[in-house]
Amino acid sequence: YLFIISLGLMGSAFKIIGGPSAGAVFRNNEIFDNPLAGLVLGVLATVLVQSSSTSTSIIITMTAAGLMEVKNAIPMIMGANIGTSVTNTIVSVGQIGNKDEYRRAFAGATVHDCFNILTVLVLLPIEAVTGMLRHIAGGLVDAAGITDDQEKGSKVDFLKVITKPVTSRLVQVDKKLVTKVAQETDPDKLDKLMKTSMIVNKQEKSTHVFMDTPMDDSAAGFLLLVISLVLLSTCLI
Repeated sequence: YLFIISLGLMGSAFKIIGGPSAGAVFRNNEIFDNPLAGLVLGVLATVLVQSSSTSTSIIITMTAAGLMEVKNAIPMIMGANIGTSVTNTIVSVGQIGNKDEYRRAFAGATVHDCFNILTVLVLLPIEAVTGMLRHIAGGLVDAAGITDDQEKGSKVDFLKVITKPVTSRLVQVDKKLVTKVAQETDPDKLDKLMKTSMIVNKQEKSTHVFMDTPMDDSAAGFLLLVISLVLLSTCLI
């Protein structure tokens, strides 16, 4: 249970450190047509927030809003899968106190990295030439009868249900801020969003430890990262 919480805190820490600048990565629409550039953007955004689900959610939201095409989103999602490989490497460092355990943990992390990278090396050229994944996705959507008017389905994340009562008391991150930065077109509003803290500073459902903290996002994110790494290492000892 504490291990899962520590990973959640680590993800929140990287979101805070990355800040709204992660959303700014997606604003350059001109380079989206280049698959390699899209791949690198996906890697960069995921490394900034240390969450492939966050960067993938931004890509999906922008695609749904018509800000980018499906063919441009696919390489970026592939990049997100490579970027998230940093997390397992960080987790393997928790075993550094034991040489044999660290060797096995790092080997496992490397296998995961190689799987993601090799999959992209195979599928990206095929997608760039044939559009195979785009056509498969379109076929699945048509076969499922999904339309623009269809209501969003409900989804229950079991791990979040049991850990959120604890993590939400420690820190709350404005996950929508990154998406807002990516979609905003007004320069004045964009400048205001870029100066907004990733930490939720107004009480919505419950208070948390970092609410109204005098620290800036970088300091708060670094502190939270240290706490999460200490907790993670303690769980793995």
